[in-house]
Amino acid sequence: MTTPFRSPGLVLAAGIALVLSPASGARAATGSAAFQALDANHDGMLSRAELQAHPRLLRNFDAIDANHDGLISDDELQAWHAAHLHKPGSEGKAFTSLDANGDGRIERSELPDDPRARAWFDAADTNHDGVVTKEEARVAREAHRAEMATR
Repeated sequence: MTTPFRSPGLVLAAGIALVLSPASGARAATGSAAFQALDANHDGMLSRAELQAHPRLLRNFDAIDANHDGLISDDELQAWHAAHLHKPGSEGKAFTSLDANGDGRIERSELPDDPRARAWFDAADTNHDGVVTKEEARVAREAHRAEMATR
């Protein structure tokens, strides 16, 4: 199931490919859609192996793993995400990183080859003109924040 992301930073963090994890212990798949997309073996936890294709998350693994058990829960990921990806001023960086040609708009051709990125784009492009403006990205980001606040 593809769920549209409303945050460019999360799309970048989520990445494309997932690697199966050798994590032990069977746990029920739980958590947000973003977390479930990362949880390749559906055990309800993220291992370093599952994050190999996600350099930012892998680089910050120890900081995200608040209880230092070697696995990341959805709660740990959401807490880190809220603390680090929603800092004032971070929005412009995420938009700029997707705006490859620097024209102040994100075109579909500038997106990573990722179905989640395309789903985010389709949701953010509210006037369906084939580009996401900074204003459309801001509205999508605020909707994402509102959704995260209800969790």
